[in-house]
Amino acid sequence: MYNKNVRYNKNKCSRGLMTTVICVKCTDGFAIGSDSQLSYGTVAKETDFDKIFKIKEKVLVSFSGDWNYFERVKDDISARLVSLTSLDQLTQLFEERVRYMYDNYPINERNYTEIIFGAGIEGKLRFYRINTLDCFAIEIKDFHSMGSGKFLAKYIFKRLWSKELTKLDASCMLAHVIHETTKVDQASNPPINIATIDKSGFIHFSKRENIDSIIKSISTADKAFSYFLREFILHPETVKLNKDGIRIKSDNSEKKKQISK
Repeated sequence: MYNKNVRYNKNKCSRGLMTTVICVKCTDGFAIGSDSQLSYGTVAKETDFDKIFKIKEKVLVSFSGDWNYFERVKDDISARLVSLTSLDQLTQLFEERVRYMYDNYPINERNYTEIIFGAGIEGKLRFYRINTLDCFAIEIKDFHSMGSGKFLAKYIFKRLWSKELTKLDASCMLAHVIHETTKVDQASNPPINIATIDKSGFIHFSKRENIDSIIKSISTADKAFSYFLREFILHPETVKLNKDGIRIKSDNSEKKKQISK
């Protein structure tokens, strides 16, 4: 890999990216979630696009930024990935091709693109992030968010994240977090896509109807919790908790009788 102390492209400004993508490390693999906003250069043109891909049935990859740039990188790597023997080989290939595309693809300097990629090889599963400013890969140790909604998504997800998350846990959280982000970030739009990969390299894409069902269930629970929290702050005398912190119903029957009198 290239020297990580050297910035290949220096002091370049980048525009806000039109998307929200999150990659999460789990106890049994990785999970990736994204919205469906697609951008070409500086223009958003499509709002129902799947931005999570397989390459040669081995590698899971996603991106934020200019689709034209990413498509060239993805196709170039797919053509060169004849055999994959190690994760170091994969990482070096991405670094070389991202750098090559930056040198040879006439892209506007402001069109910043970030890519996450990884694979399960010989029982080892790792994911990395790489961008067009630095052209070197950095391993994702816990979770990483990209795009215009990345700061809000990171804020929400950080409150939910745990080292004990499974792929199923993470998939449910990703559906909720990205759904909430699309409500605020105008450059991120539903529907939401989710994929998982395990240490053997098996890749699974969640069905759209399952994702919608998860979002509906969690949104209902979120509304109930919001109501409880609001009542606890505004009217703490009407909300009781047992020793385990679980809410129990407060008996206000006597108080209601006194008010009615």
